[in-house]
This record gives sequence, structure tokens and C-alpha cells, in this order.
Amino acid sequence: MIKEFGSSQAIGDYIDTKIDGSFLVSDIDFLGSYVSKLKSEDMYLEIGTGHGKSMASAIWQAKEGIKFFTVDIEDFSITTTSRMSRQEFFESEGLDTVCTFIKDESLNVAKNWSQGLFSMIFIDAIH
Repeated sequence: MIKEFGSSQAIGDYIDTKIDGSFLVSDIDFLGSYVSKLKSEDMYLEIGTGHGKSMASAIWQAKEGIKFFTVDIEDFSITTTSRMSRQEFFESEGLDTVCTFIKDESLNVAKNWSQGLFSMIFIDAIH
């Protein structure tokens, strides 16, 4: 866990000040109920990164040692001047040290994946 928050609401409030996108507090709770069960060295894949809200909330609710991967066909840039791009956000929060972003179609990644099995896959995309 890179950052500790007291609640899903606190995670949501913090993320909302940093990046665009949509991921509700109830979504953060739901995802956290599964991510928190992962063990060190487990691998987590998210298909559909968007601006990175769900991935950030997953990382911040997981135990240390989880290997995170996220796939999207686009690396979202800034849509409002008061917010960061996904890359800027991940770098500023240290999320890029525990999460690998893959810019590609999920089907291509699946065909060529050779790094082992995922313990959890979160699908939030159209590809």
C-alpha cells in the first residue's frame, strides 16, 4: 500500500482532485473487497485504464507485493487544465513503481502474455 486512507470516501475525494474519469465510492468499496484478499506476489490485471481511478483505488487497498498491470488502447491525456494525465498521476503518486501500463488491445496482450496467471482481472473496457 503506497498511501493509506481511512475510507473509500477519502480515496474517492483525493482522486477526484487529481484526475478526470468516473469511479464512484461504491465502486471503490466493491473493488476493494476483492483486491484486499490478494496475497503478495499475486498478479492483478485491469483491462480499461482510462484516467486511472480504479487502478489507483485498487493499489491503495491492496497489500504490498501485488504485481499490477493495466491495459488500454489509449493513454488518456489531460482533459481539463486543473487535472493530471494518467501518466503524470501515476508518476506523482508512485503508482508507476507497482503498476505496469500496457498500451495495446487486450486481445493482443492476452495472445502474447507469458508472465504467468492472474489472480484477479477487472474488466472495464470495450476492447
